Amino acid sequence: MRLEHLPEPRLLFADGTHICPRRGIAEYGVFDLTQETCRDAVLVGGIGTSNCIELLSKWIERCRGVIDAPADVKQENLRLPFCGFSAATGFGADIKFSSDLSRTLKNSELKEILVIANRTERVQMAISYYYEHIKFLAQNRHVDVIVCVIPEPLFKVIATEERPGEETLEADEPRHEELNFRRALKAKAMPLGKSLCVNDF
Repeated sequence: MRLEHLPEPRLLFADGTHICPRRGIAEYGVFDLTQETCRDAVLVGGIGTSNCIELLSKWIERCRGVIDAPADVKQENLRLPFCGFSAATGFGADIKFSSDLSRTLKNSELKEILVIANRTERVQMAISYYYEHIKFLAQNRHVDVIVCVIPEPLFKVIATEERPGEETLEADEPRHEELNFRRALKAKAMPLGKSLCVNDF
């Protein structure tokens, strides 16, 4: 048997190369900074309940600044600090979010989803409501990314219940209906041509 070691390739950034994408961005800036068409802002749209939108706004504000690595980290190269997403950091662009780029999921809509006993129908109804808000933002607002925030009551009924079905040897962990919700929502929204993130806080 012949073994050959292939050195890890160096990644190209704006002002240098590095083997680590996170260190490379922080120290040398993203490669896009070398291009005339580089964007100076990323506009984020948000969908969720009023509380979800508030949490999203706080999360985005936190992402603008430096996030230190854990103090007790043992493997420093695996748990690097985050340099922050702003024009003054390696990303070279501001991340922007405001109320005019958000759509609110009404409490009445949330209750309508939660009372549905059938899991499949409940997920389909949630997809329907979120998709209409995604469509509005994609067609009526200048956004680059749309973040769909799942409120906790909805998260509990679509993410903490195991999917029905036969158990298999490959299933080391329970599979959740939320995965279907995310995939189906992203697939439905794909023709709108916007990056989509589905998350909970």
